[in-house]
Amino acid sequence: GMQQGTFGTPAAVAAYEDKLYVLDSAKASVTVYSYTEYGSMVCRALELYNDGKYDESIELWQDVLKQNGNMQLAYCGIGKGLLGKGEYRQAMQYFKTGMDKEGYSEAYALQRKIVLRMNAGWLFLLAAVLVAVFLIRGVLIRKKDNTEIRHYKNWQYPFHIMLHPGEGYKDLHWTGQESLLVATVIFGVWLFSNLLRKQTTAFLFNDEYTGRLSINIWTYLLVLTALALSFVVINWAICTLFEGKGTLKRVYIYSAYSLVPISIGNFLYIALSYVFSLQEAAFLSLLSMVFTLWTVLLLLRGLSILHEYSLRQVVLSVLSTALGMAIVVFLVLLLVSLFNKVASFVVSIVNESILHAQR
Repeated sequence: GMQQGTFGTPAAVAAYEDKLYVLDSAKASVTVYSYTEYGSMVCRALELYNDGKYDESIELWQDVLKQNGNMQLAYCGIGKGLLGKGEYRQAMQYFKTGMDKEGYSEAYALQRKIVLRMNAGWLFLLAAVLVAVFLIRGVLIRKKDNTEIRHYKNWQYPFHIMLHPGEGYKDLHWTGQESLLVATVIFGVWLFSNLLRKQTTAFLFNDEYTGRLSINIWTYLLVLTALALSFVVINWAICTLFEGKGTLKRVYIYSAYSLVPISIGNFLYIALSYVFSLQEAAFLSLLSMVFTLWTVLLLLRGLSILHEYSLRQVVLSVLSTALGMAIVVFLVLLLVSLFNKVASFVVSIVNESILHAQR
């Protein structure tokens, strides 16, 4: 039937002053829309902000929030008003609530400039102390290296490998000082760093930010663990077929040792995400890329020494491993889908049987 406010065939739309006119050719009518009190408040708040009347604009936005506490535009409007007044820290809070990363980044950059200006002396002093400590430490280590041969403990090998992969993996290979415990600790730290990065990265660089726990922790850890262990098992199986020398245990240890850079990179990413604004996002992406590439190169070098492969052979083995993992994931998803369908069928049969029995 005919309902007020609906259209059959809208043919034209026009706006005049504070009203909207819609011509309906099917009904031969013109529907006139005017602002509600709520809509008028929103438009007036925007006008006040554009006129530079920030206090009045903020008051109106607060009235809007009393009617609709979930309106992101209102939070952003208050944030912009506070930004215009120079109250950057409070503006950041409202931009964050309104999920406005651009506004938050602008307010944060201005607030950061104030903090840096106030603490410039202390920051320069801290930087000078750190540089002096590293220089003195480097000199002492070089003197020590010139006087004696260094012997690494089990827990030191991953860091030695990180900085000197060729020498480190060869020493590890021939001395047999692989530690299953150290490898498992590194693997656990890698899992934790990934979880922490996903949940605690700053608002500006966290695409999944909700203000609360946004993932199922145990499911996430289980998936990461399953993927990592499947890489180890499949790589060992493939390399065994092609005269690889590594055992399952050693493939796990060498792979785990290569995770040190990416774990450090995750912690650095989290820390720097609270320092950088969106204008410096490229540096953060570059940092993440460098540590990821570092881990990949360590993995390739370690597996080549372990299996006694050339560069070409180890790259082919890793690509074959990735293909094997893709096949395994496909089969697992297929089995889960099949199981769900069978379970649904069985449940429907049971329900039908219960209904017939009740009749």
